[in-house]
Amino acid sequence: MSVTYTASFHNGGMEENGVDSKGRKRKKLRQACREHNIRDPAYCDKQDHIIKGGVHEIWIDIPPEKAYEQIFGKSFRNFNSKQTKKSRQFDSYYQKVKKSKTLVPVREALITIGNCEVMPDEEVQKAIYKAYVDEFIKQNPNMKVIGAYYHADEMRDDGNGALIKGAPHLHLDYIPVAYKCKRGQRVQNSMNGALIEQGIFKY
Repeated sequence: MSVTYTASFHNGGMEENGVDSKGRKRKKLRQACREHNIRDPAYCDKQDHIIKGGVHEIWIDIPPEKAYEQIFGKSFRNFNSKQTKKSRQFDSYYQKVKKSKTLVPVREALITIGNCEVMPDEEVQKAIYKAYVDEFIKQNPNMKVIGAYYHADEMRDDGNGALIKGAPHLHLDYIPVAYKCKRGQRVQNSMNGALIEQGIFKY
């Protein structure tokens, strides 16, 4: 007898009030929370929904600052060296993106197979998630994955104010990269540019 499981995918990360390029106030997804994902005790010990000593694994973890240097460092320094206005100069591209009102430094996707009641065996889940990470990297060369984290140690609200064990899930953190920008530095954080270069849509 075969078993059918649901699958869910949604964008995650911390929300913060921002202003878009047309001056409109919007909530936008900001930096994915690496402290949560790597289970930094200084951050996670304050979160009641995380089971202390529960199962969680880090499969990929590159600190954002290091990733930005690897991906954008050369292009940024080349562009930055040509700027005469101090307002257009930054110490790093990561710093520049963090201060942007429209760019998202690191995007995050959350993937869940099954739910807290019906889910595959733990090892099967891990195999599915790892295969998903490999395929995401293969199919999306412009989405640079800097984090993949398996969490099976979280509780969720049951709708009546009590906490019950949640379904294991995957946090996938990535940076959209456009390599052929015609304005500004050559290599930039750009979801539109990344999707265009991957042939997913055109302007």
